[in-house]
Amino acid sequence: MSRSDSVLLTQWLDVLTTQQRSPNTLKAYQRDVTKLLVFLQSEKKGLHDIDQNDVDHHTHYFTQLSRESITRYAGFRMETGELAPSSLQRELSAIRHFAGWLVEQAIIANNPAQDFTINRPPRPLPSTMDAEVVQQLLDQPAPEDRDEARLWVRDRAMLELLYGSGLRLSELADLTLPMLDMGRKLVTVTGKGRKTRILPIGSKALIALQEWLPHRA
Repeated sequence: MSRSDSVLLTQWLDVLTTQQRSPNTLKAYQRDVTKLLVFLQSEKKGLHDIDQNDVDHHTHYFTQLSRESITRYAGFRMETGELAPSSLQRELSAIRHFAGWLVEQAIIANNPAQDFTINRPPRPLPSTMDAEVVQQLLDQPAPEDRDEARLWVRDRAMLELLYGSGLRLSELADLTLPMLDMGRKLVTVTGKGRKTRILPIGSKALIALQEWLPHRA
C-alpha cells in the first residue's frame, strides 16, 4: 500500500530530526515542501489558490513529481510570491532534498529537482571614477582648520593607497604599520580567503603616507 503525502512528509522530517537538524530548519523544510504540495493539489483540481491549512495530505501527489511540475511551481512562485531568486533557490533546495529522499525510498524513479536552478539576473557592476576625477579629488588643497587639515592628510594617504595599490576597503581598514615596508615600497595585506598579497606602493602614496605618519598619534 502506497504511503500518503502526509506520511511521507512526516517520515522525511523524522529522518532529518535524527540528523540533528535545528528546529528552525525543520520548520522551514516542512513549510517549503507543503507549499509545493498545495500547488500540486491546486493544479490537479484546477484551482487558482488553496489555503495551506486546507491541503489534502491523504493524496499521493508526491508520487507524480516531475521536472515539468517543478518548473511550473517555480514559475508560479516567482509570479505570485514576490520572491527574489535567492529565496526561491532556498525553497527548491528543500524540495531537492525531499525528492532525493523519495528516490531513496523508491517512491519515485529519479529526482526531478536535481540540478534545477533559477537564472538570476546579472548584478550590475559597481560604477568607478575615472582617473581624472580621482586626480582632481587628490589634488584638493587641505582645509584651513588645523584639525580638519590633519584629517585630510590622513584621508589623502588612504585614497592614494586605495587607488595606487589597488587595495580592497577591508584590507585598508585592517592595515597596520608593520604591514608597510616603506624602504622597499611594498604593502602586505590579507584579503579574501585569508590569502596574503604583497602590493607595490606608488610614489604618490608613499609621499602621502610619510606626510601622515607625524600626525598619526
